[in-house]
Amino acid sequence: MNFTFSFRNKYTVNRSVEDLKSVIQTVSNKKWHDFSENLSAELIGKRRFEFTPKWSFGTLKVGGMHQDFTYVFGTLTEDNGQTVISMNSRPNNALVIIFYIVLFLPVGKWFNLELLEELSFANTLIVSSIFVPVLAGLMIMQTLSLRSKVERLLGLSRK
Repeated sequence: MNFTFSFRNKYTVNRSVEDLKSVIQTVSNKKWHDFSENLSAELIGKRRFEFTPKWSFGTLKVGGMHQDFTYVFGTLTEDNGQTVISMNSRPNNALVIIFYIVLFLPVGKWFNLELLEELSFANTLIVSSIFVPVLAGLMIMQTLSLRSKVERLLGLSRK
């Protein structure tokens, strides 16, 4: 995990790229009301894919940005008869930005920056100390949950 709460993983499987693409396409073709896997998938080009939760904790309506809570992006490449899957699991960028803004609010109050003037330093510290761990936990939990669902669907295992 890095500072943007993203997880990068690489998997090697003994299945063809076309076989994995057909599994992804199967999820992509499911109707909106079929949430047995709670996954939505999209093939992007010939070798890239994206998974998002069909039903999630929340969505963000931010113009021009992705709107789901978490994402799994990946690429499929062939190497000596095996398929290498590179995946990046991450939360929404807007959530990460909100996390860091709330994390550094007490620092701004400490240096008397005019941020949220109606809150004292102590109140800002209390709000931040509650909100930051909860948001971090939700982002990590949702990201790892989505990654596990994709791993199970594609038959992947971490080493």
